[in-house]
Amino acid sequence: MDATSGSARPLRLLLAAVAALASLDVAGFIAGQPRTALASPGRAFGSLLGLAIWLTLTVLAGAWTRGERGPGFRATVLGVAGLACAGSLGLMLIHIAAHVSGPTTVGAGVAGVAALGLAAAAWRESR
Repeated sequence: MDATSGSARPLRLLLAAVAALASLDVAGFIAGQPRTALASPGRAFGSLLGLAIWLTLTVLAGAWTRGERGPGFRATVLGVAGLACAGSLGLMLIHIAAHVSGPTTVGAGVAGVAALGLAAAAWRESR
């Protein structure tokens, strides 16, 4: 099967869309609430690292959709999606435990799980 055809391509497109939306959400948080996002070194590091991970996943998913198939590429996408999932679920759980969660933090957890699920499904379909 060609790298850009078949049932894996829609999954890759969805993965790219989820990652792009999550990137926009994190960037919007940092730009819109810099006093909160960058209040402490730990929070600043987490905010910027989360943005970097989501942006990296956006770029990788886009390249995968266009047919990138280098050695280890699929594993890299799956690994970055796993990082995005772990970080987003961690963020959500910390906010829930602190009783300060809202739709955005729950949405982050959902986006992380969706990204990992889409990356795994695309991996399976593109073998």
